Amino acid sequence: RTILQTIQEAYFEVDTAGNFTFFNDSMCHLTGCSKEDLMGINHRWFTDEDTSKEVFQAFNKVYTTGEPSKGFDWPYIRKDGTRRYIESSIILQKDSSGKPIGFLGIANDITERKQAEEKLHAEEQRFRTLAEQSSDIILLINREGTILYENPAVDRILGLKSEERIGKNVFENLHPDD
Repeated sequence: RTILQTIQEAYFEVDTAGNFTFFNDSMCHLTGCSKEDLMGINHRWFTDEDTSKEVFQAFNKVYTTGEPSKGFDWPYIRKDGTRRYIESSIILQKDSSGKPIGFLGIANDITERKQAEEKLHAEEQRFRTLAEQSSDIILLINREGTILYENPAVDRILGLKSEERIGKNVFENLHPDD
């Protein structure tokens, strides 16, 4: 119990219906709820309808297979209404006769990581759009000279098919004088 109360990760136990039966202080911090608010509340309180279905499916898979779920993530809503992201690992909890009685889990707030991933994805999309529409030839090559990307201008200007050149060495088709 001392370890559970002092770890930074949120630890929780829910019954088979998804109602909180035990949790540490980190779970209270994660959700923005007091111990009194959180005890007995259903996990659906923290999710929208679509996310609630996904969470149910993840827990149901653990219930039906008995196999733990590692690294399942979903958006959740804190008590103050802010949307955050959580990553959780869950295992099936059984009584002494082997009957499923609920779930144990560890959860972490991964909001900053998700925001960074979304920003990176948006930047990649922006680069791809600019590169695809550019009238200039754009190549991405690694240190060994292997072509990682060529934009469509290579085909338009040089008549070379990008899909045939990706993975090849950029220096293979250069004239020796160049």
